[in-house]
Amino acid sequence: MSDAVCPRGHLSDDPDFCSECGLRIAPPASTVPPTTPPAAAPPPQPCPDCGTPRVPGARFCEVCRHDFSSAPSPALPSAGPPLAAAAPSAAPPPPPTGAAPSPPLPVFAGAAAGNMWIVVSRDPARLDPAVPPEPDRAYPLDLVENLVGRRNGRRDLHPEVPVADPSVSARHLKVCRRPDGSLYGLDVGSSNGTLLNGAPLIEGVEAPLKVGDVLALGAWTVLKLEAR
Repeated sequence: MSDAVCPRGHLSDDPDFCSECGLRIAPPASTVPPTTPPAAAPPPQPCPDCGTPRVPGARFCEVCRHDFSSAPSPALPSAGPPLAAAAPSAAPPPPPTGAAPSPPLPVFAGAAAGNMWIVVSRDPARLDPAVPPEPDRAYPLDLVENLVGRRNGRRDLHPEVPVADPSVSARHLKVCRRPDGSLYGLDVGSSNGTLLNGAPLIEGVEAPLKVGDVLALGAWTVLKLEAR
């Protein structure tokens, strides 16, 4: 026998409708607590110079090369009263006298990708005398893929490593980072090819890169990998 009670107080054998007056018996309220929607992922940090969203984990803006690790821009003044300064934390105790120094961190043969830079220069032996000299320029290899080539506004191509050489393709070469931090070069179908330490790169084939390697491309361009 059901223990249901209709709104008029009748005991009913049927849990849905009263067996005496036929009135519908409301079902008991659900005891399942409401679910809390998951918190939304925070929006990407915009570049303070050009407003481009920051690539997760990248140190430099992929458009204007702003350094996100530098001092942040001054914050807007707050309308409320200033908060009291937090008490300084206690300084850690000095290490015991005679303690053995910590072992040095391991150094990888290719150096950390975040410390790798590529220096763009011109080979005087191949440079046209009519072309004015230009100072060397260095670019960080802080992204997973760093495109080397000529800027092309009509095609909206803005390489991470721009090269002003008429014989360099707009999409000439990529310098990429593997998950272990090592780097490799990849000719992506350039018109005039690329030399790595004097040997030609095969289009679409990864070529390992290390500190001190030299890439020659275009009419006079030389790229050298450095750790900084």
